Amino acid sequence: MIGRALIAALDAAGETPFATTRRRADVEGRRLYADLEAGEWGDLPTRPFASAYLCAAMARLDDCYADPDRAMRVNAIQTARLAADLAARGCYVLLLSTNQVFDGRRAAPHPDDPTTPANVYGVTKAAAERRILALADDPQAVAPGVLRLSKVVEPGMALFASWVGRLRSGQEISAARDMALAPLPVAQVVDAMRAMAAHRLPGIVQLAAAREISYVDAALHVARRVGAPARLVRAVDSVAAGFLKEQPPPHTILDGSRAFRELGIKPVDPFAALDACLAPLMT
Repeated sequence: MIGRALIAALDAAGETPFATTRRRADVEGRRLYADLEAGEWGDLPTRPFASAYLCAAMARLDDCYADPDRAMRVNAIQTARLAADLAARGCYVLLLSTNQVFDGRRAAPHPDDPTTPANVYGVTKAAAERRILALADDPQAVAPGVLRLSKVVEPGMALFASWVGRLRSGQEISAARDMALAPLPVAQVVDAMRAMAAHRLPGIVQLAAAREISYVDAALHVARRVGAPARLVRAVDSVAAGFLKEQPPPHTILDGSRAFRELGIKPVDPFAALDACLAPLMT
């Protein structure tokens, strides 16, 4: 999602972005081959790229839980190898990371707080952060950046489209009362990525909504928008309902003060972010 939005924004700005794919059949023009799991990325590091945005990852929590060795290989070991190859040739590298590097017991952790991951995905992304930030110690490499994100949402995204469809037909929807989200519009994430690259901003920047809500809060908001009764929203526990295999963190919001202070990016209201997602579904 983020990679597609980034490429579209760079194209619209008249830049010449290159994307990557791990499917050889899809390689063409400005779509180059790179397979993190296999550790194969051809001549990527030899090209004179100004910036590299590392968006690819095993990002589904349950996939990482099911195969932690593969998740570590893709998310940390090979991603850090690619980052090192690029940074050594003068490329600014920006790693996308996640609030899952924290256990969520405390709301709004600061970028400098020690990571405390409580699930496999978070463990792998924390490892990736450490390896990539360590590149700043190499005087021959460009100091990299890390952009930590809470839940990223986009207009018309599948979860909300499903909710809208079911509610409009009078069907019940289930939403987790024990899952928090601080929804980030994908357009704001892209703005932050481009700003960090433009300034070659090193270190960790965090983005999240102005406050966090539960998935039940989000579902009730969707019900109000479509004119459905609140009784159609069923509150459930995420693990018991089969949404997740590991207990989610109590909090997902992050301290975004550096993003505001150095990039001028102001946190959005979570319900405003949801409304932007719902806009194309309201016709």
